Amino acid sequence: MRPADDAPSPYALPFVVAISGHRDLHPDDVPLVAVQLYQAIELIAAALPHTPIHFLSALADGADQLFAEQVLALQRACAAREGDGRRIELVVALPMPFDDYCREQAGGEAEARRDPAGFEAGRLAFAARFRRYSACAGKVFVIPSAPPAALLGTPMTPAEAAYAQLSRYLGIHAQLLLAVWDGQSGGAQFPRLPGGTLDLVHALLHGVERDPHRRSRRRFAEPARGNLLHIYSRRAQSSSDGLPAAPAAGGARR
Repeated sequence: MRPADDAPSPYALPFVVAISGHRDLHPDDVPLVAVQLYQAIELIAAALPHTPIHFLSALADGADQLFAEQVLALQRACAAREGDGRRIELVVALPMPFDDYCREQAGGEAEARRDPAGFEAGRLAFAARFRRYSACAGKVFVIPSAPPAALLGTPMTPAEAAYAQLSRYLGIHAQLLLAVWDGQSGGAQFPRLPGGTLDLVHALLHGVERDPHRRSRRRFAEPARGNLLHIYSRRAQSSSDGLPAAPAAGGARR
């Protein structure tokens, strides 16, 4: 049987869109950022009507989960419009095993020692938020680990190495990154943290090494560079004080 002309090709490789952004989005900016995220992924889906699209998220608090919410809304809209929303797929890539990830998202070992009760409440709350989205995902997996290395000459902890490996994975596998970010960088106030949005944006603009192993460098002589769409948002913390609010329209920056 020949497939319908408007049906997605069963042989098409997926187009991959990844998200990175602040975990502490300014509450006044969240509704506007949600609209801009949805508009961006809706345009992608409309431009690729015969292509499966994988939306890649680590489901951290903030931008990651807001993105997942918009992806699931798009999936429902495509199901209603096209009769099948399966070509729109949320894919969850974890930097570390789930239990470890929940502990890190709740503040890590330092927070567990400082405020055990608050840490446990935060860990359970994050796990519940995570499961709400992961239950609707097409795939959930832990990316391969990497040994602790260094960023800008500073040794990384195992957790930092895991986040840096996640950043590298997103940079290599996504055809487009949506960065929900206030755009601030540089100096001691806005350091380039391993696996953070600034780290990933820097990698996409300047190149991501596909294989750090010395025996593989000849095969990947040129680092990969990616496509980036910047969606502006302030952070809830004081570092964003004085920055303008997210614009109501036209806030996405290429």
